[in-house]
Amino acid sequence: MSDDIVAISGNPNWLADVSSEDSSMESLAEHRILPRVKVIQSLSEQSLKDQFGEGAAILAPGNGLACKRGEYFDFVPLFFFNEFIKWADLNDSGSPSIMERTFDAASPTAIKARNPANREEDYGQGFTARYQEHLNYCGVIYGDSPLAGTACVLGFTRGEFYKGKEFASALFLRKVDGKQAPLWSMVWRFMPAFREKGSYKWFGLDFCNPPEGSLYIKEDEATPMREEHLNLRKEFENRKLAVDLTETTGETTTESTEM
Repeated sequence: MSDDIVAISGNPNWLADVSSEDSSMESLAEHRILPRVKVIQSLSEQSLKDQFGEGAAILAPGNGLACKRGEYFDFVPLFFFNEFIKWADLNDSGSPSIMERTFDAASPTAIKARNPANREEDYGQGFTARYQEHLNYCGVIYGDSPLAGTACVLGFTRGEFYKGKEFASALFLRKVDGKQAPLWSMVWRFMPAFREKGSYKWFGLDFCNPPEGSLYIKEDEATPMREEHLNLRKEFENRKLAVDLTETTGETTTESTEM
């Protein structure tokens, strides 16, 4: 994907009349792979560090800037799913980086990912595979941002796994008149944060509530947000939804393996 292609949302009048009934994009649904929010690390590509700076949050692929270190972006979560991945050794250039990936929590890959004693496995020639559980929050960038409306994924694994669990707990605390607020109605604020644990140092994402009055989407956004939630759920159930994990250089080695 070209660096300058992120999201274009023009509004010619004639398109408004035909878009609601058009089905020309349906055949592409099986190829929908969402970009993820990537935080630039000390071991990331030098070109990214030069362009955005360490600690910046960008979309990968595409390199759209969500925010720089010290700034924030707002995010509306629309759908959540777990994924379990067997990663090849970082020094193994002869194997695909992703050796296995599954959504099945009962699979051998998932069972190993959830057991600290079995998360690493030798597979010959001095290489070690890593089994990891990924917490994936699909949603859209929201608010006053050039990327507003862009679909993406916030993924949490390894050293950031605990933060993904904290976010899940926080989601359940959002209530309206004592009832659970829909996932797709909430607005959350994310900002890059420096982590340090023992000899490990990396950048992750912290979250908080936006200012009072901005906790939820606008009323006229409810229908499209709910529809997109249903679309993502349907695509996931039909195994037509995936997260783009093609650009991982400099990320996994800077994170703690503890969960």
